[in-house]
Parts: sequence; structure tokens; C-alpha cells
Amino acid sequence: MSQPDQVTTSFAEAAPGFWSEPVEISAHTRVSELRGRRLPAGAGFGRPGPDQGYALTLFSQLEESLLLVAGEHLDDVREGVIASVLALAAESGRGPSLPDLQRVLSHYRLQGEAGSADIRKRKQRFSGAAHDYAKRRAAADALVEELAAEG
Repeated sequence: MSQPDQVTTSFAEAAPGFWSEPVEISAHTRVSELRGRRLPAGAGFGRPGPDQGYALTLFSQLEESLLLVAGEHLDDVREGVIASVLALAAESGRGPSLPDLQRVLSHYRLQGEAGSADIRKRKQRFSGAAHDYAKRRAAADALVEELAAEG
């Protein structure tokens, strides 16, 4: 219950102290319960990370600077790039940031100076990515492996 304005209290009375109760450890009874401190991994699990929606905001800031060629669709490129940015950030255990997006855009040379090999790679990875979750995951996984190999 809130306190009326006319009643004065000291800060020590107003701020509650820290307290905790002992936690009972119960047996896992449901199949979907997480066990241990690690999240499940494998095909189809992706890479969970914080504040993933922020990648859409970042992408919208740089969307006008993209140089797409004939046959590339902005929706496909957007979904493939965002999945790659999220995977890159999640590998570091944090949310997406502008340097992550810039790294992915420069890797695929989406802002200029793209050679024919770069364009073929983009088309192979991003074609249909807007409608295919597995394609987005594959593009993200391939990018993380390539960047890890670069060092």
C-alpha cells in the first residue's frame, strides 16, 4: 500500500533490505524442463540472445545504403542478414549492435564493390530466405563459420 505524501520516512525505512528464502530443488517432472545451465543446442534451435528485435531497427537505418543486383530481393536479403547478425551477436553472448550489422554487410559486400563471386554467394544464401527459416539458419551458420575461420 502506498504511503500518503504528508508522512515522512527516512530512506533506511523506505528502502527494503535484501532477503532470500532457501530454494527447494525439485526433480524434473516435465519433458520440456531445462536441465543444467546450458540451453539445448542442435539443428533448429538457433542461437538465443537478448534484444533480438533491435536488429530490425539497425537494419532499417542502413537499408538505403544497400546495393542489390537484379534478381536479389530486399526481403530475402533483410532476413538473411538479420539472422546472420543475430547469430554473430549471440556467439558473443550479447544483443545485436551496429558493428555486427556492418561486419555482415561488408562480408557480403552489400554496400558496394561486390564481385561476381560475392553476388553468387549472396544469391545462394539469401534466395528465398524471407520464406524459409532453415535457409536463414543455414546462412547464419555459414557466416559464423567463415568469420571464425578468418580469425
